[in-house]
Amino acid sequence: MDTNLKLQQALTRLETGDISVSKLEGFLSEPSISNDIKWFLKHIDDETIPIEQIDKLRMILDVAMYIYDVSGADTGISDSDYDKLSEFYQRISKDYHFTPRNPSSSKVPHSYPVLRGTLQKIYSLGKQDISNKVNSHRATLEEWVKQKENYIFSNTGKHVNLFDEFVYVFPKWDGCSCIFEFDEHGNLLRALTRGDVSLNLAQDITHHFKGIRGHDYGVPYGEKTEIMVRDTDLDDYNAKYGKDYKQTRSIASAIINSKDSDERDNLLVRKMLREIRKGEGDIERLCPEVFDDPYIKCQLRDIDKIIDFSIDHQNGFRCDGSVIYFIDQKIQSLLGRHDDRNWFEVAYKFTEEYTYSHVVDMHFQMGPMGRLTPVVEVEPVKLKGNIISRISLGSMARFRALQLSKGDKVKILYDIVPYLDIDKKCNISHEDSFPEPRYCPECGSILHRDGDVVSCQSKDCPWVQKGQIVNYLMKRNVVGISFMTVGTLYDL
Repeated sequence: MDTNLKLQQALTRLETGDISVSKLEGFLSEPSISNDIKWFLKHIDDETIPIEQIDKLRMILDVAMYIYDVSGADTGISDSDYDKLSEFYQRISKDYHFTPRNPSSSKVPHSYPVLRGTLQKIYSLGKQDISNKVNSHRATLEEWVKQKENYIFSNTGKHVNLFDEFVYVFPKWDGCSCIFEFDEHGNLLRALTRGDVSLNLAQDITHHFKGIRGHDYGVPYGEKTEIMVRDTDLDDYNAKYGKDYKQTRSIASAIINSKDSDERDNLLVRKMLREIRKGEGDIERLCPEVFDDPYIKCQLRDIDKIIDFSIDHQNGFRCDGSVIYFIDQKIQSLLGRHDDRNWFEVAYKFTEEYTYSHVVDMHFQMGPMGRLTPVVEVEPVKLKGNIISRISLGSMARFRALQLSKGDKVKILYDIVPYLDIDKKCNISHEDSFPEPRYCPECGSILHRDGDVVSCQSKDCPWVQKGQIVNYLMKRNVVGISFMTVGTLYDL
């Protein structure tokens, strides 16, 4: 069946209730659709693609978001890949107000629609930020600031250096966005999912939050929250309920979208973010509770502080970055709110998925021309559906700088290829570091050293001879013969 037709049928059946979301788990991982997703990611920097591909991408995003929001089931697309595909769609379709269609049980309207808005996102803070390794269309802090400074100048004629301004930096919680509505005495009236932003319709999930109390402000108010589940509850939940969720957000989503209230509701934790009080228009305040969790106050130019905070603030809950919030109300007023987004705050989002592992061993891989590259073996971890157990360090210079030892705790990031990094949560002993090899692993000859390049230059080395054959064939424009093929023939 044609992929476009398959996607359209899935969306139609969701709209009519003819299929449950659980039946769609793994749907986007089917070979035909998975190959399309890989094609889009490969062409992420293209300026245009055929119109039928644009329509297909839109349907993939719709199906993924519906599964993601309603069931907590595995969509087959990582968070970072979804963000890339969403931004790609907006750019090539020119639909900059794109929000995924949600054909589900969106039934009731929000009383505080401003609270449903999302944040603008950036993916790099500066040169020292590992997140620089992203495609050229992804926004950076410098670009975001320049855009905002130009906006202020065009409206007021004033030059403002936003890097001099003070900001709060909060965790960017990776949970389920929900809105709570309270009366003037803090009694809970309704709890709603974010729902369909364009239609201002959402699912009523109040039954999961009975007994919740708000503030006695004397006026009704709305509160934007992220609903979380503690990291420590992931394994216990999977074992108790026979699930295989990879992240706590999936648990939170599954619970709040269930029809019945039960003991699982006790796992839900509210992270209060913003609030709007009746009679104050669209003015969003910071919830007092945001200061109960880790945060910092600094100038926007303090990039090192922001980066350090961004990698070390989870506090037992899943985060995928940090939120940068201008403190000065004059700056907030100058920047205002546009397209359902506050322009005085921005989300710095990690582009890679990451986790931590321990070093098992170090190997040195020979290139076709005899050059050695260090490869770290770690305890296997799963990122973006891939099992990672070996990571190339890329150069001997990096090997020497890291001085890794067996058992060291290291950070593993994965975007397109795995990458090993060190941060404050890592534990590098610097004891019994892996030694640099002296002899060729193929022929036993003493290795040649030229700065950061270590290689075997023995004319009698079988590996080097195979590389010379491959090099000769390439110069003669002989195609289709790989190093492996040459090696097989050489060893006959």
